[in-house]
Amino acid sequence: MVKNLGLNEGEICRKALKANQKYVCTPTRHCHAFKESIRTRNYLDICKFVGLQPIVCCPITANELLKTKNAEISISADERAKTKNVQ
Repeated sequence: MVKNLGLNEGEICRKALKANQKYVCTPTRHCHAFKESIRTRNYLDICKFVGLQPIVCCPITANELLKTKNAEISISADERAKTKNVQ
């Protein structure tokens, strides 16, 4: 049974079984385990919906967490550069 946890994106949603892994509320488009969960019918819990987009309790390893944070930093830097060029 899938649970609706009522948590926001980025919040920890479950205790991890491994030390290098966390379960974090993540949009399905950024959750690598989402497609596998659909294929195996072992569905991930839902943290909440943002519009029609589900935010799911996604297992994330330490390496994936670093990649995500680095991507967010580079996007933020790109966005800041665009904003400066417009002004």
